[in-house]
Amino acid sequence: MLFFVVWGAFSCIKKPNFSVIPEIFPDYVINKATINPTTGRVIEDSLFISIKYQDGDGDIGLTAADTLPPFGIFEGNSPANPRNKFYWNYHCQMQTKINGVFVDFILPGGQNLNGRISPLLEGIATSPIEGSILYIPTAVPSDIFYDVINQTTRYNVETRFKIFIYDKALHQSNEIVTESVILNKRF
Repeated sequence: MLFFVVWGAFSCIKKPNFSVIPEIFPDYVINKATINPTTGRVIEDSLFISIKYQDGDGDIGLTAADTLPPFGIFEGNSPANPRNKFYWNYHCQMQTKINGVFVDFILPGGQNLNGRISPLLEGIATSPIEGSILYIPTAVPSDIFYDVINQTTRYNVETRFKIFIYDKALHQSNEIVTESVILNKRF
């Protein structure tokens, strides 16, 4: 009797009908500042960015072996070519507020906050999935807000992030914008 009840309960669960194109939603952003104990100033900001996702076939994620086209670092796998946009499957653009308007913030030396999401579904079966992805990009050092021309540092920088992802079939999700957080706080 127990077996029947359990089976009956599972047979009533319908698989969600998500698109095979991933869809993402903002969840939260947390900033944990590392403070220099001598000066009391921020050394770096550590970010924790969470997004929610839905995908109809569960093919979000790349393995460490996914380095050949179309997932190589460079287009055509040649360092003479531009960077390949599909190498990173998590695209994150930092924006800072200047004069009341958010603008893209270009990190020094061509760095970015992009990353690679590992596969979210085990095995080769396809199935609708949904959940959350917690992303912890490299810490943001306070000196990136130093303006060499004016020889000043920006403090209390209101920052947000534009994010989209690719699945393994190269479907691009919608783009979201996170809530804002304050970086390089001056206490």
